[in-house]
Amino acid sequence: GAADTISESSLPHGTSPDATAQAASGSLNIEWGADNGSARSVAFTNASVAITESNGTALTTGLTSDGLAVHFAVLASGVNAGWLVAYTGSEPTTATASNVVFNVALDHDNFGDYTLNLLQTLDDPSGSTSLKFTFNYTATDSDGDKSSSTFSVTVNDDTPVIGTSTVGDVSEDGPLTLTNAPLNVNFGADNGTFAGSHLALAFTDKMVAAAGAGGTVALTSYGNAISTTIISGELVGYTGTSA
Repeated sequence: GAADTISESSLPHGTSPDATAQAASGSLNIEWGADNGSARSVAFTNASVAITESNGTALTTGLTSDGLAVHFAVLASGVNAGWLVAYTGSEPTTATASNVVFNVALDHDNFGDYTLNLLQTLDDPSGSTSLKFTFNYTATDSDGDKSSSTFSVTVNDDTPVIGTSTVGDVSEDGPLTLTNAPLNVNFGADNGTFAGSHLALAFTDKMVAAAGAGGTVALTSYGNAISTTIISGELVGYTGTSA
């Protein structure tokens, strides 16, 4: 089957929400041959799903969504019977239950096709920018002959988007402190604060650019050069040999 790509950024809490882009679909490229009557069918071979990180490493355990373990199942009954679901917690009875991370449906029309609907975020391992999911399916023609193959869908990770920061003012005459000045960081779909989350905001380095009316200036305090460093996550300006 063909491969397609979808992005977490399209989720309602992603950096580029777009309900129309939360589904990935493609052809299964099934050649039914002479026995292509109405009794033909296509179904998931099993609920096994191979997962590959963006660096090519197979992810065999530990897939989570907002810190919760993700499981896979093919629904055996109900309105979504035959659909494959990725879910957290208890196995759902429908493909759109609140604990479903994504669902996948198959269709035997024409050459067969699939549709994956992304409903919640996935926790990509550190350093990975996407996860490729490979599914197993079996096509059965109208007289019962079977052929099996796979198709893949890649889910791209959402990444933070930084807007324009608010310019704040302090004065030696007061106020001396500026707090809660917005940095306009949109963490997107991966904004969970669960145990083990990598959500963070930190200084990239200790460099500080100072500018006056005439351009860049060297910072001093009472004639002493000001140096900068980072202590316990806070950037500190100091004079002398150490902060």
